[in-house]
Amino acid sequence: MCSKMLLPLPFTGRGGANGVILVTTKKGGKSGDGSISFSANWGGVQTATGMPQMLNATQFASLHNEMIANYNQFASSPPLTQRADFADPTVWGGEGTDWLDELFRSARMRNYTVSYSGGSDKGNYYVSGGVFDQDGVVSNTSYRRYTVQFNSESNVRSWIKFGNNITLSHDIKKQGSYDIRGTMASLPTQPVYNEDGSYSGPGEPAYQYGDIRNPIGTATLSRNRTNGYNVLGNIFAEIKPADKLTFKSLGGIDFKFWDQNSFSPKYDWKPIPQPQSSLYEESNKSLTYLWDNTLTYLDTFADKHNVNVMIGSSAQNNLYNRMNASVQGFLSDNNSQLNNGLTDPPPSEVPKMIGLSSRLWGGEPITITTTNIFSPQQSVAMAPPDFPKKTGGGVLFPRSPQLGACRKNLSSTQTNGSTM
Repeated sequence: MCSKMLLPLPFTGRGGANGVILVTTKKGGKSGDGSISFSANWGGVQTATGMPQMLNATQFASLHNEMIANYNQFASSPPLTQRADFADPTVWGGEGTDWLDELFRSARMRNYTVSYSGGSDKGNYYVSGGVFDQDGVVSNTSYRRYTVQFNSESNVRSWIKFGNNITLSHDIKKQGSYDIRGTMASLPTQPVYNEDGSYSGPGEPAYQYGDIRNPIGTATLSRNRTNGYNVLGNIFAEIKPADKLTFKSLGGIDFKFWDQNSFSPKYDWKPIPQPQSSLYEESNKSLTYLWDNTLTYLDTFADKHNVNVMIGSSAQNNLYNRMNASVQGFLSDNNSQLNNGLTDPPPSEVPKMIGLSSRLWGGEPITITTTNIFSPQQSVAMAPPDFPKKTGGGVLFPRSPQLGACRKNLSSTQTNGSTM
């Protein structure tokens, strides 16, 4: 037996502005004998779809030469020089580096569930445990969730019933630091690795080699992990004080605790080295509880007229707390903790640079549709750069300066709200 209910939102629906919480309340049967079941699914595979067509190395080298030549025809400043290795674009042999192919992958999903249920005329119970394991379509991303569920009902007397629905879960999300737009803008003439096995970076000047940091390196080495712990459930009592009259009182709780740990190691890549490692940690707690009371009158007249009248009250309260801190610089990246940080992150400024994107441009934005680890489908719209559509109209485009302040901080935010 399976039914659906809303938790922990009030029965009036006032708490569902940001989306209702749907809970599956499976129950045992009334056969008297318990039954056990097991299910496994490990055949699901997800892939990124709608991938845009990118310039290969030969196409990019040819277009880059054309862009520089067009710029020099109209530039009032000293002319720009061509890249020497672009003198004959055909020597690049076509493809070069497909950065999107390096970033994305086919990913598998696995789901295992075991349950035990049973019951009688006096009540029923359902207990289950499950593991959901999913790799992300982006390299170095994954999601895993452990779930335990316990539901029961007990008919103490013919006029009173007690029950509960409780779900405990723990999930782990992992990912590196990746940027799809930056990956698309990386040049196909740049390899992923240097000859010594280290991650490559664009050369200088930026208008010849670009200014995008190696997207595969940051996606692989940077670590971002979120651990979540959740308790979602309710207990209720249902009383029939008179024929056709039912009183129900329900208390529900939704407790969420999740912490985030983001670590970026130091590296010496072009165009902008990161001389010190950095660590950011964040802790969040959210507690929502409610108390619902309803009195329902249900009657049927002449076998065809139904009357259903309900009155009730609902009270809900939420408490949220957030704390975060960050440091940088460690004696060893293998022992990176907040109390081991050597310095506060200073304010920094990324200098203004210019470069050429390897994207094909046109009048319509590019859309990437993927199945990812956080939602069944996500669309990312990429607007084309402000280049003329006709061939030979490429111009240099400036990259806006990015200002950022990174400092050690320890802050907390706490909110409290209630509804009646």
